[in-house]
Amino acid sequence: MTICIAAECFNDANRCLILCTDWRVSSALGRSDTKVKHIPIRKNWWALTAGNESDILALRLCLSRHFLGAKEIDETSACVLVRSALTDRKREKIEEFIQGRYAISYADFLNFGKDKLPPEAHREAVSLIAQIQVGASLIVAGFNPDGTVMLLDTNEQGRVFVREDFTTIGEGSYLAQAALLQREYTSASELAAAIYCVYEAKKISERVTSVGEDEQLSILYTDGTFRDVSDAGLKLLENTFNKFGPQKVKKSELSAVESLLGKSTLRSARKLR
Repeated sequence: MTICIAAECFNDANRCLILCTDWRVSSALGRSDTKVKHIPIRKNWWALTAGNESDILALRLCLSRHFLGAKEIDETSACVLVRSALTDRKREKIEEFIQGRYAISYADFLNFGKDKLPPEAHREAVSLIAQIQVGASLIVAGFNPDGTVMLLDTNEQGRVFVREDFTTIGEGSYLAQAALLQREYTSASELAAAIYCVYEAKKISERVTSVGEDEQLSILYTDGTFRDVSDAGLKLLENTFNKFGPQKVKKSELSAVESLLGKSTLRSARKLR
């Protein structure tokens, strides 16, 4: 129930990353706009999170453990580290399920479950294990040693995807992605234009009711510097969005369109057989 956006751009001659999320967190008791979704996992590497809160916290620990334990991270090892973190988290959830239901370890289930459990119970357990998901999705973004940008995102099934230019996750991701594609966003975008495009995508994603109206908008530079856009900066972006973003169409402004719908502007009617 969120929106997370990461986008690559240029600042002068250097690469940088724009990270944007809302603040919304929800539960059965209600919701509030208080959740920080930017997670530092290592110098020059950050994660943005979406999904179930308890799953996010557990996955964060797995991710940090793998990234902090790595000597060097590049475009090859980053994918391996993220997959390993997802695998660890999924195994933890399977272990919890098997121990809670059958009071045996997952290793014992694999080795002896088919012999010790009734066939129906074993088949049911295997089916339920296959349905277990990570329960959270991530954007992992950072810089390779040569200064190039790495963008990865994951889904709740535990798959990892390498992206170019930008990536989005959360319930508002489809609208945000459409907005960035509409602006023809690429990694060659300059920082000022890129910040506005990402902000615009975030505001458009708010059409999904689970996306919060406030945002955290930050810039990550290749030297490890991380800077948040100030309240004054967000206000300037809001004013720019109100001027250049999607506008409501008034009925009075559609008179010219209505005239196009007259018989003289339409082709002759056809009957379908």
